[in-house]
Amino acid sequence: MAIAESLRKLHDGGTVHGAVAPGNIVMNAAGPELVPAKRSLDVTPYTAPEVLAGRPAEMASDVFSFGAVLYEMLAGRRAFEGITSAAVAAAIQSSQPPSLGSPVVDRLIATCLVKDPTARCQRMQKVLMELKLYSVAVRKAEMAAAPRRDLGDAAAHVQQMDAHVTARLQLHESKLVEIERATSQALESMRGQLAAAAAELAASKERSGRVESEIQAFGERIVARVQQSVDGIVGRITAMDQSLAAMGERLGRLEQDTARIGAGAGRHDEALKAAGERMTHLEEGVQNVQKHASELHDAIAEDMQSFETVLKQQASSIESARTAMAQTDDLVERVVEALESLQSTVLEQSEDRALAVN
Repeated sequence: MAIAESLRKLHDGGTVHGAVAPGNIVMNAAGPELVPAKRSLDVTPYTAPEVLAGRPAEMASDVFSFGAVLYEMLAGRRAFEGITSAAVAAAIQSSQPPSLGSPVVDRLIATCLVKDPTARCQRMQKVLMELKLYSVAVRKAEMAAAPRRDLGDAAAHVQQMDAHVTARLQLHESKLVEIERATSQALESMRGQLAAAAAELAASKERSGRVESEIQAFGERIVARVQQSVDGIVGRITAMDQSLAAMGERLGRLEQDTARIGAGAGRHDEALKAAGERMTHLEEGVQNVQKHASELHDAIAEDMQSFETVLKQQASSIESARTAMAQTDDLVERVVEALESLQSTVLEQSEDRALAVN
Protein backbone atom coordinates (compact mmCIF):
# COMPACT_ATOMS: atom_id res chain seq x y z
CA MET A 1 0.00 0.00 0.00
CA ALA A 2 2.94 2.37 0.63
CA ILE A 3 4.28 1.73 -2.90
CA ALA A 4 0.78 2.18 -4.38
CA GLU A 5 0.36 5.45 -2.47
CA SER A 6 3.68 6.73 -3.88
CA LEU A 7 2.56 5.91 -7.42
CA ARG A 8 -0.82 7.57 -6.82
CA LYS A 9 0.88 10.81 -5.77
CA LEU A 10 3.12 10.70 -8.84
CA HIS A 11 0.13 10.18 -11.15
CA ASP A 12 -1.91 12.91 -9.46
CA GLY A 13 0.98 15.26 -10.15
CA GLY A 14 0.96 14.30 -13.85
CA THR A 15 4.20 12.25 -13.63
CA VAL A 16 4.89 8.68 -14.78
CA HIS A 17 7.58 6.58 -13.03
CA GLY A 18 8.16 4.26 -15.99
CA ALA A 19 10.52 1.82 -14.19
CA VAL A 20 8.62 0.24 -11.29
CA ALA A 21 10.68 -2.82 -10.24
CA PRO A 22 12.08 -4.36 -7.01
CA GLY A 23 15.46 -2.76 -7.75
CA ASN A 24 13.83 0.67 -7.43
CA ILE A 25 12.20 -0.03 -4.05
CA VAL A 26 14.26 0.65 -0.93
CA MET A 27 13.50 0.15 2.76
CA ASN A 28 14.00 2.99 5.22
CA ALA A 29 12.79 3.85 8.73
CA ALA A 30 9.34 4.85 7.46
CA GLY A 31 8.90 1.67 5.40
CA PRO A 32 9.27 0.87 1.68
CA GLU A 33 9.98 3.77 -0.64
CA LEU A 34 9.77 3.94 -4.44
CA VAL A 35 12.81 5.77 -5.80
CA PRO A 36 13.25 7.14 -9.34
CA ALA A 37 15.52 5.28 -11.71
CA LYS A 38 16.95 5.90 -15.14
CA ARG A 39 14.81 4.31 -17.83
CA SER A 40 16.55 1.85 -20.12
CA LEU A 41 15.64 -0.29 -23.11
CA ASP A 42 16.39 -3.55 -21.23
CA VAL A 43 13.50 -6.02 -20.97
CA THR A 44 12.58 -6.94 -17.37
CA PRO A 45 9.84 -9.17 -15.96
CA TYR A 46 8.07 -5.91 -14.94
CA THR A 47 8.00 -4.16 -18.34
CA ALA A 48 4.48 -3.44 -19.69
CA PRO A 49 3.53 -4.96 -23.11
CA GLU A 50 2.99 -1.56 -24.75
CA VAL A 51 6.48 -0.46 -23.67
CA LEU A 52 7.88 -3.65 -25.24
CA ALA A 53 6.10 -2.60 -28.44
CA GLY A 54 8.04 0.69 -28.47
CA ARG A 55 5.40 3.00 -27.03
CA PRO A 56 6.32 5.48 -24.25
CA ALA A 57 5.46 4.53 -20.69
CA GLU A 58 2.17 5.89 -19.32
CA MET A 59 0.19 5.61 -16.08
CA ALA A 60 -1.32 2.28 -17.16
CA SER A 61 2.27 0.99 -17.69
CA ASP A 62 3.07 1.79 -14.03
CA VAL A 63 -0.06 -0.16 -13.02
CA PHE A 64 1.15 -3.22 -14.95
CA SER A 65 4.64 -3.05 -13.39
CA PHE A 66 3.10 -2.61 -9.92
CA GLY A 67 0.93 -5.72 -10.50
CA ALA A 68 4.03 -7.76 -11.43
CA VAL A 69 5.85 -6.59 -8.28
CA LEU A 70 2.80 -7.28 -6.09
CA TYR A 71 2.48 -10.81 -7.53
CA GLU A 72 6.15 -11.51 -6.73
CA MET A 73 5.72 -10.19 -3.17
CA LEU A 74 2.71 -12.45 -2.53
CA ALA A 75 3.80 -15.55 -4.49
CA GLY A 76 7.54 -15.54 -3.83
CA ARG A 77 8.23 -15.97 -7.56
CA ARG A 78 8.08 -13.78 -10.62
CA ALA A 79 4.91 -13.46 -12.64
CA PHE A 80 6.77 -13.84 -15.95
CA GLU A 81 9.83 -16.10 -16.23
CA GLY A 82 12.31 -16.63 -19.03
CA ILE A 83 15.95 -17.56 -19.54
CA THR A 84 16.55 -14.84 -22.14
CA SER A 85 15.15 -11.37 -22.66
CA ALA A 86 13.22 -12.62 -25.69
CA ALA A 87 11.64 -15.40 -23.60
CA VAL A 88 10.66 -12.89 -20.87
CA ALA A 89 9.13 -10.57 -23.50
CA ALA A 90 7.17 -13.48 -25.02
CA ALA A 91 5.86 -14.48 -21.58
CA ILE A 92 4.77 -10.91 -20.83
CA GLN A 93 2.92 -10.58 -24.14
CA SER A 94 1.21 -14.00 -24.25
CA SER A 95 1.07 -15.77 -20.86
CA GLN A 96 -0.78 -15.29 -17.58
CA PRO A 97 0.80 -15.89 -14.14
CA PRO A 98 -0.42 -18.92 -12.13
CA SER A 99 -3.23 -18.43 -9.62
CA LEU A 100 -2.34 -17.58 -6.03
CA GLY A 101 -5.27 -19.57 -4.62
CA SER A 102 -7.30 -16.55 -3.51
CA PRO A 103 -10.08 -15.26 -5.81
CA VAL A 104 -9.79 -11.77 -4.31
CA VAL A 105 -6.03 -11.57 -4.87
CA ASP A 106 -6.25 -13.17 -8.32
CA ARG A 107 -8.88 -10.61 -9.35
CA LEU A 108 -6.71 -7.71 -8.11
CA ILE A 109 -3.62 -9.04 -9.91
CA ALA A 110 -5.60 -9.69 -13.09
CA THR A 111 -6.89 -6.10 -13.26
CA CYS A 112 -3.27 -4.86 -13.14
CA LEU A 113 -1.77 -7.35 -15.64
CA VAL A 114 -4.25 -6.91 -18.52
CA LYS A 115 -2.29 -6.92 -21.80
CA ASP A 116 -4.34 -4.13 -23.44
CA PRO A 117 -3.50 -0.82 -21.68
CA THR A 118 -6.93 0.63 -22.52
CA ALA A 119 -8.70 -2.29 -20.76
CA ARG A 120 -6.31 -2.22 -17.79
CA CYS A 121 -7.09 -0.45 -14.50
CA GLN A 122 -6.27 3.21 -15.19
CA ARG A 123 -6.09 4.64 -11.65
CA MET A 124 -3.75 3.71 -8.82
CA GLN A 125 -6.39 5.03 -6.43
CA LYS A 126 -8.65 2.11 -7.34
CA VAL A 127 -5.81 -0.41 -6.87
CA LEU A 128 -4.99 1.18 -3.50
CA MET A 129 -8.65 0.87 -2.43
CA GLU A 130 -8.66 -2.83 -3.38
CA LEU A 131 -5.52 -3.39 -1.29
CA LYS A 132 -7.11 -1.66 1.70
CA LEU A 133 -10.25 -3.77 1.36
CA TYR A 134 -8.11 -6.91 1.16
CA SER A 135 -6.16 -5.91 4.30
CA VAL A 136 -9.44 -5.28 6.15
CA ALA A 137 -10.64 -8.75 5.16
CA VAL A 138 -7.38 -10.26 6.41
CA ARG A 139 -7.69 -8.48 9.75
CA LYS A 140 -11.27 -9.68 10.09
CA ALA A 141 -10.13 -13.25 9.44
CA GLU A 142 -7.36 -12.92 12.04
CA MET A 143 -9.81 -11.52 14.59
CA ALA A 144 -12.19 -14.40 13.93
CA ALA A 145 -9.37 -16.92 14.53
CA ALA A 146 -8.21 -15.29 17.79
CA PRO A 147 -9.64 -16.59 21.13
CA ARG A 148 -12.71 -14.77 22.37
CA ARG A 149 -11.79 -13.52 25.84
CA ASP A 150 -14.79 -11.36 26.55
CA LEU A 151 -17.86 -12.14 24.44
CA GLY A 152 -19.94 -9.46 26.17
CA ASP A 153 -17.48 -6.69 25.42
CA ALA A 154 -17.08 -7.99 21.88
CA ALA A 155 -20.86 -7.99 21.32
CA ALA A 156 -21.12 -4.45 22.65
CA HIS A 157 -18.23 -3.38 20.46
CA VAL A 158 -19.85 -5.03 17.45
CA GLN A 159 -23.15 -3.30 18.16
CA GLN A 160 -21.37 0.02 18.55
CA MET A 161 -19.53 -0.54 15.28
CA ASP A 162 -22.79 -1.54 13.54
CA ALA A 163 -24.50 1.61 14.79
CA HIS A 164 -21.56 3.73 13.67
CA VAL A 165 -21.48 2.07 10.23
CA THR A 166 -25.27 2.45 9.92
CA ALA A 167 -25.04 6.16 10.75
CA ARG A 168 -22.20 6.63 8.27
CA LEU A 169 -24.15 4.77 5.59
CA GLN A 170 -27.22 6.92 6.16
CA LEU A 171 -25.08 10.05 6.00
CA HIS A 172 -23.47 8.89 2.76
CA GLU A 173 -26.85 7.96 1.31
CA SER A 174 -28.27 11.38 2.12
CA LYS A 175 -25.19 13.07 0.59
CA LEU A 176 -25.45 10.85 -2.45
CA VAL A 177 -29.13 11.77 -2.89
CA GLU A 178 -28.25 15.45 -2.63
CA ILE A 179 -25.44 15.03 -5.14
CA GLU A 180 -27.69 13.15 -7.55
CA ARG A 181 -30.36 15.83 -7.24
CA ALA A 182 -27.81 18.62 -7.78
CA THR A 183 -26.36 16.67 -10.69
CA SER A 184 -29.78 16.28 -12.28
CA GLN A 185 -30.47 19.99 -11.90
CA ALA A 186 -27.07 20.89 -13.32
CA LEU A 187 -27.59 18.51 -16.24
CA GLU A 188 -31.00 19.99 -16.99
CA SER A 189 -29.53 23.50 -16.86
CA MET A 190 -26.68 22.47 -19.12
CA ARG A 191 -29.09 20.83 -21.57
CA GLY A 192 -31.02 24.09 -21.70
CA GLN A 193 -27.82 26.06 -22.28
CA LEU A 194 -26.76 23.62 -24.99
CA ALA A 195 -30.15 23.91 -26.68
CA ALA A 196 -29.97 27.71 -26.53
CA ALA A 197 -26.42 27.64 -27.87
CA ALA A 198 -27.47 25.33 -30.70
CA ALA A 199 -30.38 27.62 -31.57
CA GLU A 200 -28.12 30.66 -31.52
CA LEU A 201 -25.60 28.85 -33.72
CA ALA A 202 -28.32 27.89 -36.21
CA ALA A 203 -29.59 31.49 -36.25
CA SER A 204 -26.04 32.77 -36.81
CA LYS A 205 -25.58 30.38 -39.73
CA GLU A 206 -28.92 31.46 -41.18
CA ARG A 207 -27.96 35.16 -40.84
CA SER A 208 -24.63 34.47 -42.48
CA GLY A 209 -26.41 32.76 -45.38
CA ARG A 210 -28.77 35.72 -45.81
CA VAL A 211 -25.87 38.18 -45.67
CA GLU A 212 -23.99 36.27 -48.36
CA SER A 213 -27.12 36.14 -50.55
CA GLU A 214 -27.70 39.90 -50.14
CA ILE A 215 -24.06 40.65 -50.98
CA GLN A 216 -24.23 38.50 -54.09
CA ALA A 217 -27.52 40.09 -55.24
CA PHE A 218 -26.18 43.60 -54.59
CA GLY A 219 -23.03 42.83 -56.53
CA GLU A 220 -25.07 41.52 -59.44
CA ARG A 221 -27.18 44.70 -59.45
CA ILE A 222 -24.06 46.90 -59.44
CA VAL A 223 -22.53 44.91 -62.30
CA ALA A 224 -25.77 45.16 -64.28
CA ARG A 225 -25.98 48.94 -63.76
CA VAL A 226 -22.34 49.43 -64.74
CA GLN A 227 -22.79 47.27 -67.83
CA GLN A 228 -25.93 49.18 -68.79
CA SER A 229 -24.12 52.52 -68.37
CA VAL A 230 -21.15 51.30 -70.39
CA ASP A 231 -23.47 50.09 -73.14
CA GLY A 232 -25.16 53.54 -73.20
CA ILE A 233 -21.79 55.30 -73.47
CA VAL A 234 -20.69 53.00 -76.27
CA GLY A 235 -23.96 53.70 -78.09
CA ARG A 236 -23.54 57.45 -77.73
CA ILE A 237 -19.92 57.31 -78.91
CA THR A 238 -21.01 55.26 -81.93
CA ALA A 239 -23.72 57.83 -82.72
CA MET A 240 -21.18 60.64 -82.38
CA ASP A 241 -18.80 58.83 -84.74
CA GLN A 242 -21.61 58.47 -87.23
CA SER A 243 -22.44 62.19 -86.87
CA LEU A 244 -18.78 63.12 -87.43
CA ALA A 245 -18.67 60.92 -90.54
CA ALA A 246 -21.85 62.54 -91.86
CA MET A 247 -20.41 65.97 -91.14
CA GLY A 248 -17.25 65.07 -93.05
CA GLU A 249 -19.34 64.02 -96.01
CA ARG A 250 -21.27 67.30 -95.85
CA LEU A 251 -18.03 69.30 -95.64
CA GLY A 252 -16.77 67.45 -98.69
CA ARG A 253 -19.91 68.27 -100.61
CA LEU A 254 -19.64 71.86 -99.37
CA GLU A 255 -16.11 72.13 -100.68
CA GLN A 256 -17.25 70.73 -104.01
CA ASP A 257 -20.06 73.25 -104.13
CA THR A 258 -17.62 76.01 -103.18
CA ALA A 259 -15.31 75.03 -106.03
CA ARG A 260 -18.16 75.00 -108.51
CA ILE A 261 -19.47 78.37 -107.42
CA GLY A 262 -16.14 80.03 -106.85
CA ALA A 263 -17.44 83.01 -108.75
CA GLY A 264 -20.53 83.41 -106.52
CA ALA A 265 -19.38 85.11 -103.34
CA GLY A 266 -22.83 85.36 -101.80
CA ARG A 267 -23.56 81.66 -102.15
CA HIS A 268 -20.11 80.86 -100.81
CA ASP A 269 -20.71 82.97 -97.67
CA GLU A 270 -24.00 81.22 -97.07
CA ALA A 271 -22.33 77.79 -97.38
CA LEU A 272 -19.62 78.84 -94.96
CA LYS A 273 -22.22 80.14 -92.55
CA ALA A 274 -24.14 76.82 -92.71
CA ALA A 275 -20.90 74.89 -92.15
CA GLY A 276 -20.16 77.09 -89.14
CA GLU A 277 -23.58 76.39 -87.69
CA ARG A 278 -23.08 72.67 -88.21
CA MET A 279 -19.70 72.85 -86.47
CA THR A 280 -21.34 74.71 -83.59
CA HIS A 281 -24.02 71.98 -83.26
CA LEU A 282 -21.30 69.34 -83.38
CA GLU A 283 -19.35 71.04 -80.60
CA GLU A 284 -22.49 71.29 -78.50
CA GLY A 285 -23.14 67.58 -79.10
CA VAL A 286 -19.58 66.73 -78.03
CA GLN A 287 -19.96 68.86 -74.87
CA ASN A 288 -23.26 67.12 -74.07
CA VAL A 289 -21.62 63.73 -74.48
CA GLN A 290 -18.73 64.77 -72.20
CA LYS A 291 -21.17 66.11 -69.60
CA HIS A 292 -23.20 62.88 -69.67
CA ALA A 293 -20.01 60.82 -69.35
CA SER A 294 -18.96 62.89 -66.30
CA GLU A 295 -22.38 62.43 -64.69
CA LEU A 296 -22.20 58.70 -65.38
CA HIS A 297 -18.73 58.54 -63.81
CA ASP A 298 -20.01 60.32 -60.67
CA ALA A 299 -23.00 57.97 -60.46
CA ILE A 300 -20.73 54.92 -60.76
CA ALA A 301 -18.42 56.36 -58.05
CA GLU A 302 -21.39 56.86 -55.71
CA ASP A 303 -22.62 53.30 -56.41
CA MET A 304 -19.17 51.87 -55.70
CA GLN A 305 -18.92 53.86 -52.44
CA SER A 306 -22.36 52.58 -51.40
CA PHE A 307 -21.27 49.06 -52.33
CA GLU A 308 -18.13 49.38 -50.18
CA THR A 309 -20.22 50.67 -47.25
CA VAL A 310 -22.61 47.69 -47.53
CA LEU A 311 -19.65 45.30 -47.77
CA LYS A 312 -18.15 46.75 -44.57
CA GLN A 313 -21.50 46.39 -42.80
CA GLN A 314 -21.89 42.79 -44.00
CA ALA A 315 -18.29 42.01 -42.96
CA SER A 316 -19.06 43.37 -39.49
CA SER A 317 -22.19 41.17 -39.34
CA ILE A 318 -20.18 38.12 -40.41
CA GLU A 319 -17.50 38.88 -37.79
CA SER A 320 -20.23 39.18 -35.13
CA ALA A 321 -21.63 35.81 -36.23
CA ARG A 322 -18.16 34.24 -36.02
CA THR A 323 -17.67 35.73 -32.55
CA ALA A 324 -21.02 34.27 -31.47
CA MET A 325 -19.97 30.86 -32.86
CA ALA A 326 -16.63 31.05 -30.98
CA GLN A 327 -18.48 31.95 -27.76
CA THR A 328 -20.82 29.00 -28.37
CA ASP A 329 -17.80 26.67 -28.76
CA ASP A 330 -16.34 28.00 -25.47
CA LEU A 331 -19.69 27.41 -23.75
CA VAL A 332 -19.80 23.83 -25.06
CA GLU A 333 -16.24 23.21 -23.79
CA ARG A 334 -17.16 24.56 -20.34
CA VAL A 335 -20.26 22.36 -20.29
CA VAL A 336 -18.16 19.28 -21.15
CA GLU A 337 -15.64 20.14 -18.40
CA ALA A 338 -18.48 20.58 -15.89
CA LEU A 339 -19.96 17.21 -16.90
CA GLU A 340 -16.58 15.50 -16.44
CA SER A 341 -16.17 17.15 -13.01
CA LEU A 342 -19.66 16.05 -11.94
CA GLN A 343 -19.00 12.52 -13.18
CA SER A 344 -15.70 12.37 -11.23
CA THR A 345 -17.47 13.62 -8.06
CA VAL A 346 -20.21 10.99 -8.38
CA LEU A 347 -17.63 8.24 -8.96
CA GLU A 348 -15.63 9.30 -5.89
CA GLN A 349 -18.77 9.41 -3.73
CA SER A 350 -19.77 5.94 -5.02
CA GLU A 351 -16.30 4.58 -4.18
CA ASP A 352 -16.42 6.12 -0.67
CA ARG A 353 -19.85 4.59 -0.17
CA ALA A 354 -18.61 1.16 -1.29
CA LEU A 355 -15.63 1.48 1.07
CA ALA A 356 -17.91 2.41 3.98
CA VAL A 357 -20.22 -0.56 3.24
CA ASN A 358 -17.32 -3.01 3.21
